[in-house]
Amino acid sequence: MRVYHLEVLEGYEWVLPTRKADYETLSFDGTPRASTWKPVTVKLLRAAEDGTKFSQSDMPWLGTHAPVLRTRAVAALKEFLSVYGELLPLACADGDLQVFNATSIVAALDAYRSEVVTFSSGGVMTIKEYAFKPSTLRGVGVFKLPEIPRGPVFFTEEFVMLVQRRGLIGVGFKLVWDSSRRRLPDPSGDRVRLHASSARERRPSRCYEANRRRCDDRRGGSRRAEVDRQTRRKRLRHRAASRSRGSGTS
Repeated sequence: MRVYHLEVLEGYEWVLPTRKADYETLSFDGTPRASTWKPVTVKLLRAAEDGTKFSQSDMPWLGTHAPVLRTRAVAALKEFLSVYGELLPLACADGDLQVFNATSIVAALDAYRSEVVTFSSGGVMTIKEYAFKPSTLRGVGVFKLPEIPRGPVFFTEEFVMLVQRRGLIGVGFKLVWDSSRRRLPDPSGDRVRLHASSARERRPSRCYEANRRRCDDRRGGSRRAEVDRQTRRKRLRHRAASRSRGSGTS
């Protein structure tokens, strides 16, 4: 089982609220908003400061917490996403956009295996490394965590594969947890990047994989060396205790 969240994809357009106060409006916490929602006014950032133009994305970047969808993405993903939240309209002069508010909150975090940074009060400040309880995610495609309700929207492989099959472009996913690995091979995680030139997943390079295996081997060798040292220390303590008992008897 794998879990991802969105990742900004270089060279593709962004979505920006026109009012600073609306960044807070779009900071969803899992609470349904449809009944009281008023479209937030946003604009598309289509070029960098140096004039470099950005390509159009089916899911323009706003943040990991609030996926934005163009009409094409809405048509492809609405049925799937409606099970886990609601699509809310945005007011944009440059195109028809909707933002996804995930209302599916799942207590899936494995706190013992995650690297969690807390406030002095005990509340969660951030999570540097994620680990999840697989049993809580069976049949789940999209979710948020109760520990960080304003944090990222998480997606399982089912959703990522659906995005790929539908041929959506300009969408980036970052792998944050893989149940088959004790730890991710690299702190930055693996990526799935869907570009206009190809809707296929970009796999890590052979060089990357070779370096990962070497790192894993080194970590494994270090663990074995530490176990050997601990075993030798135990044997030496045992021998010293035996000699001490023998001297006392004589």
